[in-house]
Amino acid sequence: DETVAVGEAFWKQIETSKESIFSQPDQELFKQVFNPHLSDRRSDAQLFAPPRTSATCMQRLRILVKSEEIVRQQREEHFCSQTFDVQAPGPLFPGSWTSSFGIKRSDGDNDISRRAALTARRDYLSQSKTLLDATRDATPLFARHTEDGMQYRIYKLGSIQVRTVQPWNLPEKVVMVFEVSRPPMSLGAA
Repeated sequence: DETVAVGEAFWKQIETSKESIFSQPDQELFKQVFNPHLSDRRSDAQLFAPPRTSATCMQRLRILVKSEEIVRQQREEHFCSQTFDVQAPGPLFPGSWTSSFGIKRSDGDNDISRRAALTARRDYLSQSKTLLDATRDATPLFARHTEDGMQYRIYKLGSIQVRTVQPWNLPEKVVMVFEVSRPPMSLGAA
């Protein structure tokens, strides 16, 4: 069947690094468009029809992919900020990440709560490999993913908080490190 052959040929062309009919930038574009977390087109089998590759269509795809990349960058910037709240991450992240109810903790030691004081330690980013190695045996305090498969994790290693991201097709990377301390108690606190 010609449709099956066309569909199979298309997938092979975007996955191969040698002898593809598509340029390297076009291959990368199609890989982003057909990210398996966003697209189920491979399961269409005989019904799959590859996208048009006219200059106009390719430019439109590039614009859409660029706008998605801008949102990913904004998400990462917010995730790396001291204002990122795991209970209410904000409109950049999926609504399912926002707690619909609160749980009162009796331990008072939630290092990812707003009560903990975070001091950015960008100087620790030069130790990313060592920090990643240390997280391998740690359970994340926070682990969520977005619709595009991007993983966001927060680990506690002693008095530091390590924040990582991992795209669906790449290794995990450290994007921010905070030193965690408790804010001083006010005189009126019980």
